[in-house]
Amino acid sequence: MKPQIFRQLLCLIVSALGLMTCQQTFASQRFYVNNTRVNLRSSPTASRENILGTLERDTELEMLSKQGRWLRVRSIDGREGWVSEWVLASKDDFSDAKHDIPQPKFDKPRTDVLSPEKVSRTGPVRTGSSQDMIFIPGGTTIVGSTENEIQALVRQEGISEDMLRDERPQKNIVYQGFYIDRYEVTNAEYKHFVDAARYQPPLNWEGDNYPTGTGTLPVTFISWDDAHAYAEWAGKRLPTSEEWEIASRGPDAFVYPWGESSTGRNLNINRRQNGPAEVGSYANDLSAYGVNDMGGNVMEWTASHYAGSENFFILKGSSWVGKLFEARGANKTPGEAIYQLSHIGFRCAKDAE
Repeated sequence: MKPQIFRQLLCLIVSALGLMTCQQTFASQRFYVNNTRVNLRSSPTASRENILGTLERDTELEMLSKQGRWLRVRSIDGREGWVSEWVLASKDDFSDAKHDIPQPKFDKPRTDVLSPEKVSRTGPVRTGSSQDMIFIPGGTTIVGSTENEIQALVRQEGISEDMLRDERPQKNIVYQGFYIDRYEVTNAEYKHFVDAARYQPPLNWEGDNYPTGTGTLPVTFISWDDAHAYAEWAGKRLPTSEEWEIASRGPDAFVYPWGESSTGRNLNINRRQNGPAEVGSYANDLSAYGVNDMGGNVMEWTASHYAGSENFFILKGSSWVGKLFEARGANKTPGEAIYQLSHIGFRCAKDAE
């Protein structure tokens, strides 16, 4: 056999083996839906127009490809499309994720609960006390990340640039003073709302009560509508993404809530513990303004839409299952309004009087 023909055959064999390896790698990656339901989309973007259908909790999916925070998947019934990675649990983690799956709360559906849009019409609505809120004085600051900061993260963390493109461009803004909760809203605080407004409890509660011993933990399994309804009832509102970032980065616009360096911090991220921690219990996770848990514990809903999408909102901060790069004040994570997950909670804000 001529050397040239041999080399061509060898290249074909190597290419074929590489393709087989790649296909086997994708085929071996299985995921499960870890939310009440999620939308299957025709493209890796957040849009009402590209929804193909819905997938129920526990649906097994095969990963076909990945683009940024989106996975192209195939369900066991043959449907293909794109799903956000945040609502999936890997096959290896599924046994851990199973504890997120709540048990039914009622033998029969409740008929006395109010929908989110009706809560603000019922009384009494709270007056929005500033107790346990931090005042953030108005002024000018920067939000977002520079191109150099993004490229450094891509190299150091090995993450896709697509996951960070929404932080550009970095810009200067002028903002009005506002109040923001010192801590994330807890189960005990949310129960006052559930009882007073006759509102549907979170999925992981036992009937109308949160699990024993979890009163000081941040409330989770909360959709965007749930968080918005609570804020209105409390006489407050959800913070905008920029307000949240300002409160996190402090007057000197630090990269992280505590400063410029990512080292030497004890945070509730990367499954340091198997769930959210008591609010304020990680003393190092404190911003220069004195706001707690903006680096880890749970991601938090904001009032800001993600990339102009009607159904997606910006989540801020990292979480007990999240990564360190997400603890940066500039980080933005897309969250569909229907998400109800064990690592998503919220805090409230209030206009300065």
